[in-house]
Amino acid sequence: MVKSKKIFKLVSAIILSLFLLLTFNSEAYETVADTVLGELILEEEATDDLQDPILTYTGQAASMEAYVPHSDIVKATLSIYPEWLRFTLKLAGPIPEKPEFFTSFTVGVDGDERFENNCPDMPFDRVDTIYSVVYSLKEERWKLERAIYKGFWAVSGTEAEFQILGRRETVVILIPRSELPALKHMLYWKIVTEVNLVGDKTPNDGIYSTSISVYELTVNTLPDTLIKIDDVNYTADSSGRLSKYVRPGGHVIEVQRIVKVSEATRKIFLKWSDGNPLNPRPIVVDHNTVLTAEFAAEHLLTVSSGYGGLAQSTWLTEGSIANISAPTIVNISTGSRVLFNGWVGDITIIEPSFP
Repeated sequence: MVKSKKIFKLVSAIILSLFLLLTFNSEAYETVADTVLGELILEEEATDDLQDPILTYTGQAASMEAYVPHSDIVKATLSIYPEWLRFTLKLAGPIPEKPEFFTSFTVGVDGDERFENNCPDMPFDRVDTIYSVVYSLKEERWKLERAIYKGFWAVSGTEAEFQILGRRETVVILIPRSELPALKHMLYWKIVTEVNLVGDKTPNDGIYSTSISVYELTVNTLPDTLIKIDDVNYTADSSGRLSKYVRPGGHVIEVQRIVKVSEATRKIFLKWSDGNPLNPRPIVVDHNTVLTAEFAAEHLLTVSSGYGGLAQSTWLTEGSIANISAPTIVNISTGSRVLFNGWVGDITIIEPSFP
């Protein structure tokens, strides 16, 4: 009975390999990276043991005689962007331009966060959508295809892209998030490679889980000024706006406190639009959030004279009233004195005190 199960698994594996080989006929060929990914929201890396070949469709250890370096996963990186999921596979050896055997690199994901409709069989257990970069021996070219599990794997159209980079030791698969519309909070994923029924997978057991819940945090301040989010420096745009995707939870926001307008005018942080005077300020983000910094203008008042000890400068808030006075008579020596004659400069007043 055990022997029959092993034979059944081997036959199933051969059938699935043939399925991948014969039906992956997408028009998504290897392309140059010209897709605008946007801002990186978060990134997660997973390393894998080296020289750990397995029989891809049973999970059993394979002999080192069957080991192929370009099927051995060194590291897998998941990078999340607003509109894309980017999977980067670093391999232990270069991928041949024209492999002699069936070769595939597959990203498997649970596209709707529902376990009950996932594939139950290895190596794609616990996922319902796969994106595979496959070399077609018949057509002698690389191609990419998406398949969705519906009790069986059904090929589906895709706008996904892929590349084989550098010294052909890196595979990049770009998946549009629009193809996974039910994916909201948690991404479950795995990587499977195969060369002639032998390959590697990461993780070795189970599946990775990555929280992808993010919210947009928008900070409004003065144009082209410094903003800090969690001690990372950014610069507001020409309208004074900065938007970043952040994970739910606690964050610390800070804006530039003093902004020079001219030699005699500056703006000082006053408070946030919600009344909070702290800068930096802690905030808990659990929805898309907008914070606006409010500023007060200050002007430099300089009073000076060669007599009477009048030499001082001070910054005053716009609209405030300053009381300025000078002595009417200043004795400079025995028998000599000067009389106040008026104020000159940005204002001209003959009274010694004003307003």
